[in-house]
Amino acid sequence: MQKKYTLSLIVILCALFLCVLILLQYQAYLGREEIINGVTYVNEYLSVNYMNGKSFQIKEEQKDIEFSITNQSDEPILYYIHFTNMKGTEKASYEITSSEKSFQKIEDNFTKTIIVSRYELKPHETHRYQMHINNPDLSTIEFDLDIDIDEKDSSFSSTILAQNEFSEDSNATGLIRKEEQYGEIYYFRGNVLNNYVSFAGLTWRIIKINEDKTVKLVLNNTTEEMLKMREESTEEKVSFQTSLLSQHLEEWYKIYLENVDSSISSTLYCFDDSIMTDENNRIEYLSEVRLFKENFPTNACGGTTISQKIALMTADEVMFAGGTQEENKDYYLYLDSIPGSWWTMTPNKKENDEMSYIVVATNGALEKDHKETNELFVRPVITLTKKTEVTGTGTITDPYTVK
Repeated sequence: MQKKYTLSLIVILCALFLCVLILLQYQAYLGREEIINGVTYVNEYLSVNYMNGKSFQIKEEQKDIEFSITNQSDEPILYYIHFTNMKGTEKASYEITSSEKSFQKIEDNFTKTIIVSRYELKPHETHRYQMHINNPDLSTIEFDLDIDIDEKDSSFSSTILAQNEFSEDSNATGLIRKEEQYGEIYYFRGNVLNNYVSFAGLTWRIIKINEDKTVKLVLNNTTEEMLKMREESTEEKVSFQTSLLSQHLEEWYKIYLENVDSSISSTLYCFDDSIMTDENNRIEYLSEVRLFKENFPTNACGGTTISQKIALMTADEVMFAGGTQEENKDYYLYLDSIPGSWWTMTPNKKENDEMSYIVVATNGALEKDHKETNELFVRPVITLTKKTEVTGTGTITDPYTVK
């Protein structure tokens, strides 16, 4: 009897032990599931911790995602965050914030694949991100979240970005980053002293890095003579390419730039002839509304784009650089050596068959209603190819010098 009791007790204890063991195994399995949901990628430079994984299939209305990026090296690193393999994201949007104080909250849809570009991570520093996905239609959206190092190269645009800290504050002075439809641009604003370029024996100033990584320059002077945009008014639709100024620029190009032609990109310039008609049937160009009423410059061209190797600045680019309707002698486009106004290629109205343009006045202000038959100074604009390489640091004593 005693033996049976002892045997039964042993069986019960074994069963209990087995149950406890199964329970512990199950809890461990659940713990492993939670760990599996998070993914960590490590290489010699970066450690990226995707707390919620990096591949997503979202069906709920909202989803929160967290991830962090740590620089494991002793050198600063530039990284970018981007989406890949996107499906069903047409009506979804996201918000992204960061522990990094200088990072400005981004609210956008999924039309652009790159979220953050060329963001600097100092040695052994960590950036933490929180992303909130909005999926109001409860559709199934899919995407992968990737973080990659922005590989360094020797191109002009990369040299500029490596030597300058950029801001996303459009009122700041220095190099400003701005997201555009087809990528990002970087433009110089204010009284900057490190955007000088020596090219073809002439001194230029950097206007901006375009979306395709070409670099746009404006001559840090004027051509030799004051010129009319057009000899006389016309009823016909006006084109910048048929203007006297365009012809002058082509002749100037042949004299000063023909021998460095391979370094100059044939690119799209904007002749913003987009219009509306007021109650008196007076044609008013949208540039006047945009710049003089709303103070809202744009890099998008609502008018005619023309492909050529030399042109002028747009009035929008002048405003991005720091120009306003008021006197401003504290930005890099102002030169006290220019004794008069100079042309932009942006018209602002047409009246009695005569076009009027926005110009930069002697005091640095943007002014409208300058008739095309006026004689003003000319500052040529060119764009260097994205393969252009330079030496120097961009100061007046050590300008970027094209190799």
